[in-house]
Amino acid sequence: MAILVLNWNNYEDTAECLHSLNQVEYPNFKVIVIDNGSTDGSGKKLESKFEWCEFIFNEENKGYTAGNNVGIEKALREGADLVTLLNNDVIVDSKFLHPLVETVTKEPNVGAVGPLILGCDGSIESFGGKINMWTGSHHFPHHGKDPTNVDLRENLVGYLSGACLLVDSEV
Repeated sequence: MAILVLNWNNYEDTAECLHSLNQVEYPNFKVIVIDNGSTDGSGKKLESKFEWCEFIFNEENKGYTAGNNVGIEKALREGADLVTLLNNDVIVDSKFLHPLVETVTKEPNVGAVGPLILGCDGSIESFGGKINMWTGSHHFPHHGKDPTNVDLRENLVGYLSGACLLVDSEV
C-alpha cells in the first residue's frame, strides 16, 4: 500500500501530516511525497527531515490531479495493491487505515473508500458527497454538522472528498 502526499510550497502543513502518518498503526505501507514544483525549498527540507518517506520532485506545479498521477504511476509500477491520496493539510488518526482497507477489500463492488473528515473545529468536513445526476449539482450533506449527531456507519455515496481517499489499484 502506498500513501501519496502532494506538497507545494508548504513545509509546515506537510510536516504535520507526515508526523501523523509516522504514528499510523498499520503494517506494510509506504509514504510517497510528491513535491509539485515547489520554489521555496520545502520539498528538499522535507526530504532531509523525513528520511523514511520516498520523494518525487516534479519540475513544475502540475496541479492536484497530474501531480498525484506521478505518484500513482510510481506506486502501481512498484506493485501497490492500494493507493491512498491524502492532502498535505490532513492530520490522520493512527488507526485510520484499518476500516478503509477492510471495507475496500471485503466488498467486491467497492473500488474506493473515504473516511470521516473533521475540520479543525471538530465539525464534519466530509463524510461522502451526493450528486444530482439531472442537474450536476453536488454537496456534502453532513458538512458542518456535529459528528455525534450523525449516523457514522458505512454508506454509499456519490463521490468522495479528494482530501483523503483509498483506491484499489485495480480501479
